[in-house]
Amino acid sequence: TNYEITDGNNLTAGKTSVTISYTEYGTTKTVAQGITVAKKSLSAIEISEAPSKTSYVEGQNFDKTGMKVIAKYDNGTSKEITDYEIIDGNSLAVGKTNVTISYTEDEATKTVTQAITVVKKSLTGIEISEEAKNKSYIEGQNFSPEGMKVIAKYDNGTGKEITNYEITDGNNLVV
Repeated sequence: TNYEITDGNNLTAGKTSVTISYTEYGTTKTVAQGITVAKKSLSAIEISEAPSKTSYVEGQNFDKTGMKVIAKYDNGTSKEITDYEIIDGNSLAVGKTNVTISYTEDEATKTVTQAITVVKKSLTGIEISEEAKNKSYIEGQNFSPEGMKVIAKYDNGTGKEITNYEITDGNNLVV
């Protein structure tokens, strides 16, 4: 029982034997023990730390900042990975409840989902991106929006040109 295994740690794929040695009365004898070492394979991935942001406004893209993903192997080992893919994280839609994280190694692909919340965007303001051509009027004239462009701004950082705005106090202008 007091034999030594000289090359049996950190086995690598393709290794076919380990050496067993025994010493008695100053004489050492060795023998090779045949083995088969298969390549470890990816068994799963998991999110060990959720991303910093999990609540979104429609139209925003998923932000992986702060998220840690771990690859797990059939030999019991694991490692943090960063070269995963986010499958459905762009232009998030209202009601979407998760995004899928995918990782492929040696033709084995594993996925995991990250829970998120996506709410409807809301109007945060309007702005004039191009002023009206005419900005000088004579008393009694009506304001003309010709050439004016108005942009609606939303809380997801987007904006769009609008034409269905309302002009108040634009008729029968006074000094």
